[in-house]
Amino acid sequence: MFLLSLGEFNLEDYEKGNGGSVFVLWVLFVMASFLLLIHLLNMLIAIMGDTFGKNNEIKEMAQCKSHLRFVIDNWWTNPIKDRDQIQYLICAFLKDDDNEDSEILQKVRDEVQLLKGQMSKNYEKLNAKLGAILNK
Repeated sequence: MFLLSLGEFNLEDYEKGNGGSVFVLWVLFVMASFLLLIHLLNMLIAIMGDTFGKNNEIKEMAQCKSHLRFVIDNWWTNPIKDRDQIQYLICAFLKDDDNEDSEILQKVRDEVQLLKGQMSKNYEKLNAKLGAILNK
């Protein structure tokens, strides 16, 4: 079985002796070849799926590295003559769970509602003062 999985097909030994089990050996050989082929293809699919999953997790980081590698590789072309005028802005983002995002979003909504209430009160006061001025 090990040699069969590596691709060594020594079929000449099947006919040695009285040759009565040649058919059975051929059936076993075909079944083993088929099963090993299916097994090895399943392993290949599993390996590729795992690799795809890992790459999918770090997709944005790999894309950023690729862009930076492109910039570094093409830095010699010097499209910008005065490099002293270049300023960089670097920002880091913290990726948290969605629960924290929804809590922050709820706090922002509450603050907006509070500000909306305060603005409506200020609007009513200003409207009342304007009405008093217009009545005079």
